[in-house]
Amino acid sequence: MDNPEVVPSRVSERDMRQWLRRQLGTTWHSFIEPAMGSTAGMPDLLLRFPGAHASDYLPVELKIAHFMRKDPERIRAEKIRALQVNWHSQLSSSGGWSCFLLGVPGTTGFTAYVLASCGYGMLRLWQKGWALESLTCVAQDDKLDLAAWEQAMERWRVKNDRPTPLDLDLSGIAKRRGWIKAPRTRSLNLTEWMDKLASK
Repeated sequence: MDNPEVVPSRVSERDMRQWLRRQLGTTWHSFIEPAMGSTAGMPDLLLRFPGAHASDYLPVELKIAHFMRKDPERIRAEKIRALQVNWHSQLSSSGGWSCFLLGVPGTTGFTAYVLASCGYGMLRLWQKGWALESLTCVAQDDKLDLAAWEQAMERWRVKNDRPTPLDLDLSGIAKRRGWIKAPRTRSLNLTEWMDKLASK
């Protein structure tokens, strides 16, 4: 059910895709088109930040959003389907990461905010909107700040103790060589593992 506080925009997600494609330039990305037989709720985009590990892809859901009339310190997507909530929350509970990019239409483009926390507890609140303090602004004045987006995701990953693919690679090496006997309980320190590798 839609919230009457939010008036649907004439701007569509297709417009947001075109805008984002221009903003990303040569940064690796791939838009996902729904088709018969595809998984329901799949995100709109796979993104790889420059310099990221080879297997580190970020699933991104694009949504047109608006500031709420009664509370301009909150932002709300026009519509999020239950299948999308399920896809992202299941990925999050399995140890993966993803985000929603909320685009507020402007006269020349979009102001965009990242919702990095995609667990069910956060996504189920979409009709009430999210406080701006729980989001990260990554685009203003029609200019995308990719570094701010990457930092927002990294802060979320550290806060939730999600290992990077490089952590997992080093952890696998350490386990095979007998350096780790018990499951890892903290984020790996790259310097520690590189020192151990160099000493063997």
